[in-house]
Amino acid sequence: WAIVEAGLGGRLDSTNIVDSDIAIITNVELEHTDVLGDTRTKIAFEKAGIIKPGSVAVTPLTELDEAGAVIAVKARAMGAALVVPAIARDATLAERNARIVGAALDALGERGVWEKSGFPYHRPLGDWLIDDEVLDAARLPGRMERITVAIGAGGDVPVVIDGAHVPFNLRAVLDDLTREAAFAGPFTTVFSVARDKDAEG
Repeated sequence: WAIVEAGLGGRLDSTNIVDSDIAIITNVELEHTDVLGDTRTKIAFEKAGIIKPGSVAVTPLTELDEAGAVIAVKARAMGAALVVPAIARDATLAERNARIVGAALDALGERGVWEKSGFPYHRPLGDWLIDDEVLDAARLPGRMERITVAIGAGGDVPVVIDGAHVPFNLRAVLDDLTREAAFAGPFTTVFSVARDKDAEG
């Protein structure tokens, strides 16, 4: 099994040659608008291009969302099952990601893919695989990466490094941080972004 992330969009990305069983579209925001289009519906069309015939499409975007509606139409056209996991409005990034991955694992289990490490787990894949230990170990460098910087007699300062570079993701990162005691008060954000991104946003 391989998890393959599209480099840009999806429909015309080189990774789209992979014949996948599950297509996951985590979000649709205004990014790479010079290539993918200047609206969320145009970008959703490009991203939905990864949905294969008879596969499963997983997205938290409902049909009430303009981008979600585009994904739903594409899924129906491809004869793909559409799975829309319910995610609470106040969910953290980690909680949001866990719900999406859990829905994908459930879909694989329903298609007959089994966990085979042996007793007591020999059963269909599902979101039961995502426990606290797994969530704690699921870390990517540069994504909510935490370090501590010693400031001499001033003590230690907590620092979080994240690669968010679009308004939606940066807002989500800052929202998550403000829930933590170490960042509940005023804190400093150092931000850098390429010229083709929405720096003002």
